[in-house]
Amino acid sequence: MRGMSSPRRRSWLVRAALVGAGLALALLALEAWARLANPFGICLYPDNIRYVNAAIELPPGAQHPLGRLFEHRKSLELSFTEFALHTDAHGLRVPERGAGPRVPRGTERERALRVLCLGDSVTFAWGIEERDGWVRVLERTARARDGRALECLNAGHPKYNTIQEADWLAAHGDVLEPDAVVLTYVVNDVEDQYAVYERLMAESAAAAQTPPPWSARAQQWLRVRLHGIDGLLTLQRALRDADTGAQRGPGAVESLPEYERGWPGSRDALERIRGWCEARGLPLLVFDASVPRIGALRAWCEERGVRWTDLCFTPAEWEQGVVISKADSHFNARGNAAMAAKAAAALRAAGLLAD
Repeated sequence: MRGMSSPRRRSWLVRAALVGAGLALALLALEAWARLANPFGICLYPDNIRYVNAAIELPPGAQHPLGRLFEHRKSLELSFTEFALHTDAHGLRVPERGAGPRVPRGTERERALRVLCLGDSVTFAWGIEERDGWVRVLERTARARDGRALECLNAGHPKYNTIQEADWLAAHGDVLEPDAVVLTYVVNDVEDQYAVYERLMAESAAAAQTPPPWSARAQQWLRVRLHGIDGLLTLQRALRDADTGAQRGPGAVESLPEYERGWPGSRDALERIRGWCEARGLPLLVFDASVPRIGALRAWCEERGVRWTDLCFTPAEWEQGVVISKADSHFNARGNAAMAAKAAAALRAAGLLAD
């Protein structure tokens, strides 16, 4: 600003400072609104990061390519934006501190019908309180065929696929002594979670060896402190990517490289789960919640004599509003109640529940 007089320069600097302060205040107001109002469910993004950092631990053998990548910390209490996570001494999700199955179990007369529910975030009931999840609603609203109470163990684990579920069952199933096993299958079951884990670990190792440039550090600093605004931007990118995908047109799951690579491993894990149940004389039920549908799953169930149940929503049910938000497509309390009703019907058809 060479040639500008001192008064004019001071006036320009004052105006620039006022504009900067106004922009900063507007930014802070937007951040406060985003955090308090949680528009479109954007809390999903920072909550996911908090979940990975605080809720999980690596068990022995987790580095093995077929090992479970992580599991819940035991006896955990952790609060998220819209729900709390409590786990018991086995890492199972429970509605409150101190809840969970008694192991070893009591006398035959005291035993409830214990159903072990395996799955990912759909079984876990991400985004809502555990008491409103379909596993707990099923437990409250149904009884065993012989009149006993129903006890449902929520072994749902976000980011698990069938391989991790099979390994978790092998590691923990016997001590829990279930009377039946239910596996809820979703399209993510064919995804290679170990490859994702390896990529994250490689990126972490590279960052430790080579500190990121100041610009990357600054971006990370802003994302942590302005995670509400970051959530809005992340949602905008996700919606844009979804629109781009829709324009390409729907394609069969079987045509995707992920399916070609992932289904054989998922199928082998299903075999291990079936073998575990068969060796103990326990019924295995598969609840199919895969969208889009994976046709090979039903075919496998029919070939192996495993009871298959369609747990997907009809178009009319989708219209009733069963998901949490635009950002978070997990099922809300209404969606979980509908799933509990479908699960109860499947267990009745299998002869496990009273009419």
